[in-house]
Amino acid sequence: MRKKTAFIGGLAILVLISAFYVSREGRVIGEITGAEWDVLTIGETEYRQINGLDFTIADKGKYLGKAKYNESAVRLYSVKGDTEDKYIYAFWDWEGFFYVLNE
Repeated sequence: MRKKTAFIGGLAILVLISAFYVSREGRVIGEITGAEWDVLTIGETEYRQINGLDFTIADKGKYLGKAKYNESAVRLYSVKGDTEDKYIYAFWDWEGFFYVLNE
């Protein structure tokens, strides 16, 4: 009886962890538009792609969610050291790029 209870408890924990992961990974928070993936829109906030920043992939912060571009999904991250939430790091396949708040 004790083994059965432990098995059911372990299975329940595995299901909860899986459900959390799936809900986190499936969250679409924005959309990317433009021929060169120029504009990222999250809600009413618009960001423009920018090059030449001093940030690198090492500055990738907390996972925010995904943005859709046609059939593709781009993973979005905050940027470490960005206290004003002005930048977003987007990662797609093996390529990453930065967006800056369009003011």
